[in-house]
Amino acid sequence: MKLVGEDGFSLIELILVITLIGIILSIVMPVLDLNRYQVDKSAQLIYVTLQKARYTAISEKEDYFIHIFTGNRLGIKRKDSSSYREIVEIDQNLILGCTRSDQTMKFTPLGTAVSGSFIVSDGSYSKRVVVAGNGFIRIE
Repeated sequence: MKLVGEDGFSLIELILVITLIGIILSIVMPVLDLNRYQVDKSAQLIYVTLQKARYTAISEKEDYFIHIFTGNRLGIKRKDSSSYREIVEIDQNLILGCTRSDQTMKFTPLGTAVSGSFIVSDGSYSKRVVVAGNGFIRIE
């Protein structure tokens, strides 16, 4: 009960407003983070694909290549093979690029690599999957 001349909000009104703000944020925040999640997930997929190509090159003692195709696809193939061992698809709503002009990374039987990066972006948020010359792969 409010007394005459007292201004302000009651405790129940404050709790109601805070609860409503919490409900609205719980609905809105996942939508805002969905694009970021897709970029992070795609960067992880590229990372795993590169690791797989590196370990395959080491175990089979052959050069292996990872190439970007149109349609946001990555292909893994052996040096002298005409067909791809595996093709991985990245979300079509994202932008996929490579710092190398030939859009290809190479791993040798020693585990070393031709250095470069794959970049995945939604236009406002991006991740880089960096391959160092020593074969070390990291996500930035």
